[in-house]
Amino acid sequence: MRLIFLFLPLSFFTKADMDYVCYVDENNAPYKFIAENCQRNNVLVYTSTPYENQIFYISDFCRFDRNVERDKTSFTCVLYDKKPRSHIHSD
Repeated sequence: MRLIFLFLPLSFFTKADMDYVCYVDENNAPYKFIAENCQRNNVLVYTSTPYENQIFYISDFCRFDRNVERDKTSFTCVLYDKKPRSHIHSD
């Protein structure tokens, strides 16, 4: 019980990257922009992408233990990593 009181003040000084929002536009080299400007656990706002193509970007960059919000031309999620996931193909 005493350990809880000991570590409780330290929790006020921790800072998560979810404090930052990374805005990405489909029209401006999004993979390069994410790699150079965003950090893991940033909130990713990805705009100007058709609904049908969003699943590809979501599978590359988003965490699946957090919510992914989608609409017709954009989506928002928590960034898993600034590099896209590797793809495994059967061919």
